[in-house]
Amino acid sequence: MKKLLLTILLLLNTTNLLAVSEDTQILIELIKANQKSNDKRFDSIDKRFDDVNKRFDDVNKRFDDVNKRFESMQKQMDRRFEDMQKQMDRRATEAHDLSMNIIYAIASLFGFIIWDRRTMINSAKKETIRELEPELVKKADKNMLNEIIAIIEEMAKKDKEVEKILLKHHLSLV
Repeated sequence: MKKLLLTILLLLNTTNLLAVSEDTQILIELIKANQKSNDKRFDSIDKRFDDVNKRFDDVNKRFDDVNKRFESMQKQMDRRFEDMQKQMDRRATEAHDLSMNIIYAIASLFGFIIWDRRTMINSAKKETIRELEPELVKKADKNMLNEIIAIIEEMAKKDKEVEKILLKHHLSLV
């Protein structure tokens, strides 16, 4: 009896095992089917992420293009500013040179005016002396000169300094 019972139990267990094994087969198939559908979903999500990544890459490329444009514009502006600075420096140098030339011209003009005035004054003095000398000589009387000499000699007799001056200039006393 024991053997019978054990055999029955064994049969039931194997049946159960067969039933469990069929259930596990079904569960495995369901899991596999579910896994396939999940894989499909993940594949579609991956495709969407790839599309989003492509869009981001496109946007990045656009930003890079914009950055390149800005850089080229910045370089152009820098070149323009440098050119303008060079032009301003050149004009400042030209203005400085022009002002220095004007100052030199004015200084030269003043020098010429002073030289011309001195020359004119000296020539005017000489000319005046030449014109007046004959008249002075004509007017001067020899007697007057003699009287002046006599007066100086008398002064020299009275004043020792006058005598020294006359001797210094080699003028003799009579």
